[in-house]
Amino acid sequence: MGKILFYSLYNPMKPLISRTFVIFTNIFLTTPSTLKQYLIILVVSFLFIWMPQKPPIDWDLNTTGFWSNIPQTYSNNPNIVYPPWGLILLLPYYLIQAAGSRMLSVMTLGWLTHTRKWSLSIFFALVFSPFFFRTMAKSNMDILVIVFPILIWEYSKGKRWENIARGISLALLLLKPQCTILLVIFLLWTNRKEFKKVLVLLGIAALFIVPISLIGTPPLFFQWLNNIIHPSSQNQYFWSINNISLTAKYGFLIAFGILFVTALILLVSFKARIISWKIDQITFSLLLFSMYLSPYTSQQSFFSGLAFIPSWPGFFLQWLGIGLGIMIFRNYDNIPLLSLFIAFLSLLLFSFIKRKNVKIMPSKDGVSQSI
Repeated sequence: MGKILFYSLYNPMKPLISRTFVIFTNIFLTTPSTLKQYLIILVVSFLFIWMPQKPPIDWDLNTTGFWSNIPQTYSNNPNIVYPPWGLILLLPYYLIQAAGSRMLSVMTLGWLTHTRKWSLSIFFALVFSPFFFRTMAKSNMDILVIVFPILIWEYSKGKRWENIARGISLALLLLKPQCTILLVIFLLWTNRKEFKKVLVLLGIAALFIVPISLIGTPPLFFQWLNNIIHPSSQNQYFWSINNISLTAKYGFLIAFGILFVTALILLVSFKARIISWKIDQITFSLLLFSMYLSPYTSQQSFFSGLAFIPSWPGFFLQWLGIGLGIMIFRNYDNIPLLSLFIAFLSLLLFSFIKRKNVKIMPSKDGVSQSI
């Protein structure tokens, strides 16, 4: 009797269930390419306008007084640590306000999802990541000065305005040199055969960096360096409780050794064909290695690397790692190792999934996609 009742209810609903499944699959398990999918990304972006904020807000810290004391920007405010070319390149960030920066950060992740041909569900794995939540709860700009210029660099390839776009991208990436220096070197190295073009890119980047840095007495560049080398008490405090740097925790040699062993494990895994190794893994590794070797990198910056290796297993790992970290480590001393553990496993999970989905055909230089 129960089975008869079940089938009498199920059969009329079967077409509805099938249609719902097809619609769900077509929207969330495919690469964003339709109006519905773009609208979903746009709606999510708008929702982040109302993201609750956790003081101190990075937008306030980075913009307050930044343009009001030129040419004594850094001498009059020892808390400012963004480089002088930020006076030019961060103006859009200031003009769109904190809410606008959050919205554009989410849209940038939507663009990243589209360019990588990830499914829309992966977009949600990105925006629901605990590290992205933290980044947005601070209205942090790192997605806009790390992920966004990388996408601009890639998209501009072959365009008539390629040199201008890539030159500006380099200048933007160098707003966070502690996170991007290895990636910048890699980008220039991969284009070394076009030496004249590289010189043009460096020249365009220099137009944004050099003139503004030489203004003032002493020049803004040296004022900035002084604020970095002799941090204010406020910055010393923030850097002590929100720092994933292995160098700051263990010293450069030990940090380099830890990363060297990590790289060896990844190399062995790749040679054994356990994981794939493509441009997203390279980008992630260069960003993270820069972050861990620099004296200071915030947890907000950490997500800009994770954005290139998303997966649902990695998503759950990140929440589990955060939860265990809060329960086990009740101070800030273990943030570097905890973040490295999460990053390493997230990379393995992403690379293993890609290895299962795509046949590995490494090129002679080991890179399967140009950047």
